[in-house]
Amino acid sequence: PADAREAAIMTRMAVEFDGPVYLRTVRCAVPTIFGEDHTLPFGKAVHVKKGADITIISTGMMTPKALDAATQLEAQGIAVNLLHIPFIKPMDKEAILEAAQATKNIVTVENHSVIGGLGSAVCEVVAEEGVPCRVHRIGFQDIFLESGDDEELFTKYGMNTGNIVQKVKGILKV
Repeated sequence: PADAREAAIMTRMAVEFDGPVYLRTVRCAVPTIFGEDHTLPFGKAVHVKKGADITIISTGMMTPKALDAATQLEAQGIAVNLLHIPFIKPMDKEAILEAAQATKNIVTVENHSVIGGLGSAVCEVVAEEGVPCRVHRIGFQDIFLESGDDEELFTKYGMNTGNIVQKVKGILKV
């Protein structure tokens, strides 16, 4: 979940789901980004912003950072298509493929290793369908991760809002 509202919705879904469930939450405070009318169809992505220049796909606590980055980029004339992926499994392949075909560049943003997480799953979806799209992954690289303050670690490993903005601008050569 990206915020407390989504965490409440997903907790209810987990209780009602017939089968095993993995719900990943965080200890730190995250801003509320969804309104009280927010709904969450099972297995579907949430289209946070629509834009034609580049797609950012994020999950969990990184979605508020991706939203901040998208807002900053829009102020600079870059139209960001922002997809929030609250469900890694099942993955909303249709939303990912539509984004890949529309913008040809995807940046994934996750509080996880880029190996075996959201970025890898997005790469698999795009590759399996043969969509001509480049996927750039922001997350923890192939490292043994240390513990510490989230913001300090995100800054150290290139995962804060400013890094997302710079990555997008570098891709678009702006």
